[in-house]
Amino acid sequence: MKQRLFPKLLFLLIACACFSAFTMAQAVVTGRVTDESSGEALPSVNITVKGTTKGSVSDASGNYSISLNTGESVLIFSFTGY
Repeated sequence: MKQRLFPKLLFLLIACACFSAFTMAQAVVTGRVTDESSGEALPSVNITVKGTTKGSVSDASGNYSISLNTGESVLIFSFTGY
């Protein structure tokens, strides 16, 4: 009985460790995009993670939120027509 239970417990322990490492490797970055001179909020600004296809767009108040994985640290902001 003990011999059959040990591999199952070991598998469960490894699965939990991998899952927690995966979930801890992500972070959510939030912020507000504003005009440098007036401080006015900028809506519809594209925010992308450099080297990926991940992205977000700022809302009417200039707020944004984007999920990043470990090692992704460069955000690119672009705004057409400003």
